[in-house]
Amino acid sequence: MPNIEYSQDIMSCEKVIYDRGVMIDGQQVIDEDRIKEYRQSYAQWKVRFVLDALSGKGESNLMFPERFKAAQLLDDEIAQCLNDSGWSKAVESSSVSQEDSGSSVFEKVVEKMIDGLLKN
Repeated sequence: MPNIEYSQDIMSCEKVIYDRGVMIDGQQVIDEDRIKEYRQSYAQWKVRFVLDALSGKGESNLMFPERFKAAQLLDDEIAQCLNDSGWSKAVESSSVSQEDSGSSVFEKVVEKMIDGLLKN
C-alpha cells in the first residue's frame, strides 16, 4: 500500500520546484501540466530504452538524449527535496547535480545492464 505521507511530500516537492520553473527546450516553464507531460515523456523514453537494450534493438542508440537532461536534473531535485524531508532512500536512487558533467545514475545503471548483456 502506498505511503500517503510520502506521496504528499512528493507532491509538495514537485510544487516547490514547478513554481520556480523548469527549463524545457530552452524555455523557463511553470505550467504544471507541461512539466508533467515532459517528465512523462522522459519516463517513457527510459522504459523504451531499457526494453530495446534488453531485446538487443537499442545497441545503436545508447546516447542519452540532450532534450531529457532537464528532466533528469528535475528528478534529482525532487529526490534531494525528499531527502531533505527525511526520506533518505530518495537520493540513493538518483544523485546527479547540475554541476555533474559525468554519467548520471541512470546512465551508469544502463552501462552495467548492457555490460551484463554483452557477457551473456
